[in-house]
Amino acid sequence: MGYPDFLGIGARKAGTTWLYRNLRQHPQIWLPPVKEIHYLDHRPLWLLPRLLSRSSYIRHAREHLRDQLRALPRRGSAQELRWAARYYFRRRSDHWYRSLFPADGSRLTGEICPGYARVDAAAVAATARRIPHLKLVYLLRDPIECAWSSAAAHFEKKRGPRGLMSAPAAEVEYYLGKHNSVSHLRYADNLSTWERFFPAEQIFIGYFDELRSDPRGLFKRVLSFLGVDDSDACIAPDVERRFPDYWREIPPLPECQRRFLARLYGDSLAELHARLENEHTGRWLAEASRSLAA
Repeated sequence: MGYPDFLGIGARKAGTTWLYRNLRQHPQIWLPPVKEIHYLDHRPLWLLPRLLSRSSYIRHAREHLRDQLRALPRRGSAQELRWAARYYFRRRSDHWYRSLFPADGSRLTGEICPGYARVDAAAVAATARRIPHLKLVYLLRDPIECAWSSAAAHFEKKRGPRGLMSAPAAEVEYYLGKHNSVSHLRYADNLSTWERFFPAEQIFIGYFDELRSDPRGLFKRVLSFLGVDDSDACIAPDVERRFPDYWREIPPLPECQRRFLARLYGDSLAELHARLENEHTGRWLAEASRSLAA
């Protein structure tokens, strides 16, 4: 067992599921069978609270264990069942986290969890002490577009397919303005925290705009950063597939909500563009500035 070699830290709704699905198919990389472990951004729970918890990450662990139990008589794997049981039942600790990753050195190991981008400095410092060689992959998307996509997914679960359109404006703005929602998308703040403890050469920044225009090229850049084979032979044939997680149709963003989001993220976008200065951050900032000036 051993700590992972890399983490995908975000951002939410910026391509992390696409990245996970494609990295899992690379022959030189091992990722957990569950995408988001949520070790760095949730406090440990004892067994009884875990058994009773309705949190999504605990529920997914429970469902994964149940699926492995059901599959065992037909085509399941005892090894995968043991992993699922360890993942769900054992108390979360550094030892538990290390036990989730193989340590034979035959493959690069990693985990992808978009909640990690926004953890506090103490958690990042502790991670740097434990895994100083850790590489980080951070995918970014226009935070205004990203926030609206997150709201669409949230209200669809809560109210059905037209949930975002049927929800009162005040309820939508409450969701968009919650600390939990905003902290995911203030990229400049999140980068500053991670950069205090990890050098720039260990941090990869990619863009959802690249996933739209050249997914294969973006994926090859990630593989090169991780130091594994980036030849076409090691890339899944469906790397350019548009997964519904990101490409489903969502209601147009009303101008009043766009201005609200521009006020929330305008300063962070200005700081991000001053730091990264590229066509993507420049476009995001320009569109937010136009909304504020309208």
